[in-house]
Amino acid sequence: MLGGIIVIAAAACYFVLLLTGRRLTVRKYFVHSDKISQKVRIIQIADLHGNEFGVENERLLAHIRGLNPDLIVFTGDNVRDYLPVDGLENFLRKLCAICPVYWISGNHELRHDTEKAQRQMMQKCGAQELNDRTVFIKDLCLCGVSDPWKDARQFNNRLAERAKSCAHARFSVLLSHRPEYAQKYAAHGFDLTLCGHAHGGQWRIPGLINGVFAPNQGIFPRFAGGYYQLNNKSAMIVSRGLATQYIIPRIFNPTELVEVTLMPQNHKVEGELERK
Repeated sequence: MLGGIIVIAAAACYFVLLLTGRRLTVRKYFVHSDKISQKVRIIQIADLHGNEFGVENERLLAHIRGLNPDLIVFTGDNVRDYLPVDGLENFLRKLCAICPVYWISGNHELRHDTEKAQRQMMQKCGAQELNDRTVFIKDLCLCGVSDPWKDARQFNNRLAERAKSCAHARFSVLLSHRPEYAQKYAAHGFDLTLCGHAHGGQWRIPGLINGVFAPNQGIFPRFAGGYYQLNNKSAMIVSRGLATQYIIPRIFNPTELVEVTLMPQNHKVEGELERK
């Protein structure tokens, strides 16, 4: 009898935690700089892994529309380990109708050889690839670097090329899948780097433990999710991502859509949140 009660209680706790982990949240960051002359709102989609929030991601789409972004960026692991993903193509088309969309590859696209298929799908929908490429938008130099899964030895050289491409820009934003290379991003002088990959450390105790385990960082990762000031010039934002795990649920770590608002140095917003 007691054993049955314990099993039922454990199962109930598991499903409560599973539902909590699937709860969609919007995390807002405000970044001020004297290099920025006008407000730019960026929505970051990280580690979607082909998940859907409502049919064809209508719930996620509604959140994004409500935030009125200037740019939408995907920072890797956008699809599952196989293609096609039902509903994803229509979701992408609707995103591209809102504002310009840019993307880079994560390790999953490269590890499972779905990058080519993803590239074709993204191009078909109107999203622009930023793997080892640079574009200039308003005050921004927006650039991306592809994941080092296949060529880690060349990763630093590719970062150097992106930094050189932004040398004469006002404010540089780098899209890179992995946060564990934070010191490299700082060394190359990127003003802001947007990453994912860590999935929020999977399990969290807010205010005490910011993540228990993350890929390529191990136990108690330093960069599980949040805002990190790397040095006087460079900062990094790590999204906790939109992936859900069914075997190991996300605990106190809901799925996260990130909004980054870049603003002039002295421009304040009522109710502005702390970046930590």
